[in-house]
Amino acid sequence: MAKTFKDIQDQVLEWMADQNDTGLMLTLVKQSIDGVQRKILTDEQLDFMLSPVTTLNVTVGRQVYDLPEDFLSMLYVYDANQREYLEEVPPKGILEAEDGMSDVGNVLRYRVVQVTGVKRQPSTAGTVVVTPSGGNEAAANGVVIQGVDSNGEWAEETLSSGGSWASLTSTTSFSKITNIIKTGSSWTRTITVTSGSVTLLTLTASQKAKQYTQIELVENPTTTYTFSYRYFQKPIDLVYDYQLPQVPDAYRDILKYGALLMLPGFTKSDPNELAIWQAEYQQLLKGLKQNYQQARSLGARARRVRYITRI
Repeated sequence: MAKTFKDIQDQVLEWMADQNDTGLMLTLVKQSIDGVQRKILTDEQLDFMLSPVTTLNVTVGRQVYDLPEDFLSMLYVYDANQREYLEEVPPKGILEAEDGMSDVGNVLRYRVVQVTGVKRQPSTAGTVVVTPSGGNEAAANGVVIQGVDSNGEWAEETLSSGGSWASLTSTTSFSKITNIIKTGSSWTRTITVTSGSVTLLTLTASQKAKQYTQIELVENPTTTYTFSYRYFQKPIDLVYDYQLPQVPDAYRDILKYGALLMLPGFTKSDPNELAIWQAEYQQLLKGLKQNYQQARSLGARARRVRYITRI
């Protein structure tokens, strides 16, 4: 049977001779296991962390688009109509990439740019409106808006009310939003944040904030496109006891040994035990990479970077 998050917790606690702990030690073990998985799945690009094929609908005049919240890094962006893979260009390579267009007007290049706290930016500078769904929010709950105002200056404004509220509006006119942050702890409604006709962000009652990575087309599109793309996903937090870690089951003991190595002061381990855990961890990591690391075979092609002949 596949090992669950709880199975790994139990094994770590057994090594520590503390199987029945339900307090601080258990919390530290959970945090360590989650931290080990997060490190493994973000240090390397592993095949099982690839997303399904996803669609990007490009509209005229819009260059920047938000990627899914679980985006870590891009594998490819593909234009099926032109049968072309778009070339990823680092920000400093824009001048070298010339104008980013082919001789027939097809967008060919993109870059992955800033991380932002909103899904869309205002189309023009304007005030920001926060609206809860289905009723009012408590007076203790408010929202902090951080960004750049209409004069190009950094601005931060806290939106709040002396009583329960059905809407909050900023006095600052924002041209760009960097962060939208909730204050208070008694949220019961989903909120929608807008600027003019643009919906910047939605947050459920349990969500405190969101963060998106953005993709930017080097050239401003003059027609619509439908691109497909795949990306490496961020790891999912290990929270629930009977949750299955994303590390494949055959290599899941790596989380146990990694957690033990993170807690040497609590395991009271001697050098021999540490050496054994380190050896087991490295052996499992080697096997994981050999079986799942992207572009691992001699016949694999390079990822993301493709030479495009320029005339």
